[in-house]
Amino acid sequence: MLKYLKLYFINIFVFLFCLFAVEVLSRVLLTKLDNATCLMCRSHFRHPTLGSFHKPNSEINPVKKCSQEDFCYNVKYEFDSLGRRKNNFFRPNKSPVLLFGCSYTFGEGLNEQDTIGYLIQEKADLNVFNYAKSAASAALALSILEDPSMHRDLSYSQKGLAIYFYLDFQLERASLSTHFFTPTNNYFKYVDHYQVELINAKDLSRKAIISLYSFYDFLKKHSRFLQHFNLKVSENNDDENEKLFFATILAVKKRFESKFNGRFILIVHPSSKRLSQNQIGFLKKYQVKFYEIPALNEEYDSFRVCKCDPHPNRKLNEYLAIQLIPIINKELSEIP
Repeated sequence: MLKYLKLYFINIFVFLFCLFAVEVLSRVLLTKLDNATCLMCRSHFRHPTLGSFHKPNSEINPVKKCSQEDFCYNVKYEFDSLGRRKNNFFRPNKSPVLLFGCSYTFGEGLNEQDTIGYLIQEKADLNVFNYAKSAASAALALSILEDPSMHRDLSYSQKGLAIYFYLDFQLERASLSTHFFTPTNNYFKYVDHYQVELINAKDLSRKAIISLYSFYDFLKKHSRFLQHFNLKVSENNDDENEKLFFATILAVKKRFESKFNGRFILIVHPSSKRLSQNQIGFLKKYQVKFYEIPALNEEYDSFRVCKCDPHPNRKLNEYLAIQLIPIINKELSEIP
């Protein structure tokens, strides 16, 4: 018995030593081979109702390199008391505009003055609140609107607007299908007739798989070797994800318009593929206002944060803000 126990521990030791050796080699070799490395790029913490969000009243300084010698960005993210990107010039009694979306709306790789939220507010007499988060989908927007504490500083009686920035790759995030979720994230499942139902991930039948995958995600954040893998656990296929995503968008619209004196609109980001005829048909049928911002004809690289990061830079956000302000003013003017 002791002989087998000793052998067991020796095998574990050898396995751990091999993992350690692979990790050391990865940190030495893969850093040189990688297209990009990023330090402090995520600012998420465990949130009691949202699963994860930005830490309130905090700031971080993300640094990204395309190579050892080539910097992509060295910026600062500041967050307000609710975890939104900080609003540096609040205007009392002005219409609130709530922005929802992913890293393209959040402004990954950008200082505050270069984000879409800041540029809209700079050019228009409005209060813009940026609720976007990296790797988010429509489920986060719905979770935020379902949590009164996340908009406790906003007036429900003022005319307001909620804008969701759509990009086609968000469809796969409609269910538990990316490595950014944790076991405590909220999850919405499709019920019927484009209705969604809130489920806590702790109650899912696949809890064991999800917990294991979340542990893998934790290891991945600290391992250069595992960062080269792209393991995904998806609850749905592509068609089901699309149906769930747009059902969630409909729920976001209903929730916002029932809570606030305002309107909800969906904006198709210029970096996104255009909506399909089925998607357009759904939005028209359920009276979800949407606008497709035309893509630019210039070289896409001139609108990236840097050559190794596809997120929009200030130039693209300025173009987007110029397109959006007439839309925002029009929608606000039509609210009774």
